[in-house]
This record gives sequence, C-alpha cells and structure tokens, in this order.
Amino acid sequence: MKVKLAVGLVTMLGLAVGANAQESTGTQKDAKEVLTVPATKEGVNARELEVLKKHYKWKKSDEFPKGYTLEELYKIMDDSTDNTLELEDYDWQVRKLVVALMVVGDKAFAKELDGRAVPVQKEAITMLAPLWEKYKLHYPEVEQLAAAIKQLPEAKS
Repeated sequence: MKVKLAVGLVTMLGLAVGANAQESTGTQKDAKEVLTVPATKEGVNARELEVLKKHYKWKKSDEFPKGYTLEELYKIMDDSTDNTLELEDYDWQVRKLVVALMVVGDKAFAKELDGRAVPVQKEAITMLAPLWEKYKLHYPEVEQLAAAIKQLPEAKS
C-alpha cells in the first residue's frame, strides 16, 4: 500500500504530517511514500535560505522540491558514500543533502537517516555538520543523531 503523508497539518519545522509512515504490514516503509512540505517559504526559513545562497550556490531561480519519495530521499542519502565524485559533483551532492534536510525537516530527516547503513550516516553527517557547526543553524534531531554516530567505533578493514 502506498502511503502519502497529508499536507494538512504543518509542524513548526514545516513538515507535513497526518498519515502513518508504515505499510499496512507495519514492517517496511513503502519507497514511494512521499514526505511533503508546503511551498518554499513555509518549509525553508529565511536563515536557511540565506545559508543556501551564501554557501551552497543557491540562486533565486532555483526551486525547492515539493517533497521527496522515500526512494528519492534514500538515494540522496546513499549517494553521500560515493567516493568517486569529483569536487564539483561532491559539492552538488552536499547541496542536495542540505536541501533535502531543509525541505523534509529535522525530525523526519533524522528518522530516515537513522535507518540507513552506518557508512551512509557517517558521510551524510560529515556533509551536513557545517550547518550547525559553522553556520549556526539548528537541527536538534539530526545533531543528536550526529553525536551518537560519532561515538560509533570505526570499521576495521
């Protein structure tokens, strides 16, 4: 069963909620589930937009996605581990990840990232950390996950 989150109730983070994020079996999420947010101004705040413009090459003509399917969000997260990216492609990947966090919202993004493989979590957190460490934006759920991930032992090769 494909589940689409309703755009009805909007939290302070700009995330639309209203439907259970589980399949009818209750065991796995449908990759086509859509995490949606309202139009740009309600989902991404002015400070986030300022950081995007100044540090992530965001232009006025750029448009925010209206939402992501879980499949799309997982791909953005999983692509963070692609160590073959050239600098320009790496920067683009960081931007896609940053925009996904801003559009989906702190709570939903942290929840989905927490379910990804540890290498994906570590790379995604590395890419996102400047948001709170350098640019002073606050994503409490993602930051809490980042702190937990940093405590994990390094994998042995």
